[in-house]
Amino acid sequence: MSGGRGMRWYPRTLAGQVAALMLAVVAVVVVAGSALAALDARVDGDRAARAAVIVGR
Repeated sequence: MSGGRGMRWYPRTLAGQVAALMLAVVAVVVVAGSALAALDARVDGDRAARAAVIVGR
């Protein structure tokens, strides 16, 4: 650790800040999309189970 800066990392240039922001936005979109997909799959599974019980299969 030279210069006594510790373990902190932050982009110093505008290009680095833009890249970090883009990475953060992509991460948020991926996490939100995954959560919505999991919720949708759960709802579809519940709906299919109810339909199977009603039909008697």
